[in-house]
Amino acid sequence: MRLDAVTMTAVRKLLILSSDTGEGHNSAAVAVENAAKSAGFATSIRKPVEESTKVNRWLAGFYNTLLTHRPQWMGWYFWMIDTARPNERDCFYSRVRRYIGRFIDSENPDIVLSVHPMLNHFLQRFIKEERLEIACYTLVTDPFPPFWRGWFSPYVDRYFVPTDEALQALAASGIPPARIERVRMPVRSRFVPATMTEIRDLRATLKLDDANIILINGGARGGGPLLKIYRRVRSAASGANILIVCGSNKRLRWRIERMHHPRTRTFGFLDDIYRYVAA
Repeated sequence: MRLDAVTMTAVRKLLILSSDTGEGHNSAAVAVENAAKSAGFATSIRKPVEESTKVNRWLAGFYNTLLTHRPQWMGWYFWMIDTARPNERDCFYSRVRRYIGRFIDSENPDIVLSVHPMLNHFLQRFIKEERLEIACYTLVTDPFPPFWRGWFSPYVDRYFVPTDEALQALAASGIPPARIERVRMPVRSRFVPATMTEIRDLRATLKLDDANIILINGGARGGGPLLKIYRRVRSAASGANILIVCGSNKRLRWRIERMHHPRTRTFGFLDDIYRYVAA
């Protein structure tokens, strides 16, 4: 994502909006932050959902709990949020409007960039209503369908999308194509191909042989039908080494470790996930 290509020379402060409901959003935010700082921008990452009210923090925690312990209910949750659209309702907006004003004053940004589907309406609406000279951008970090309705906002000046599917979904929702730009997904600089020495060192650390390695990444929460996925992959690739990242889902990790398969390694949350991806 080339910040110098989409912003004016005079713009110096970039405010990135993210949330802890999905570590992928935070990872993209950090990648953009690093690129922006390298380009000379003053940059900060803020999390309005977690920073605002107890109710919002509870809702974020509820989402993470569902994802970790009841992934089969996520379809229902997705439908409920897309139907109720709490992030667009006037009754909720009026309650947080004063907070939004204080929030913006505390940062005084030239650009606001959202990387989360629930952060594209209220703050941007306030900016437009108050006629603040702040550009509102959104980077769609859920690149494949189904897409949260929250990504589609009339208050966003420009969208950046990493896939054709995301571009088509935005256009189908009524976003003018001129406001949508196709970009690569921002990734942190450590996600680079590993050398053979690094791969051998990782295999030695994990006590793995030279068989193929399959990585199953459940993210920070270990959400989704990971146990079912693991069993199917294990059955289809009996001779492969499987690395499965369970995040904070301790029960999932315990259930897989109980199988005692010699070619399976389980992990919790990994700060150095890039090493395992590269292997």
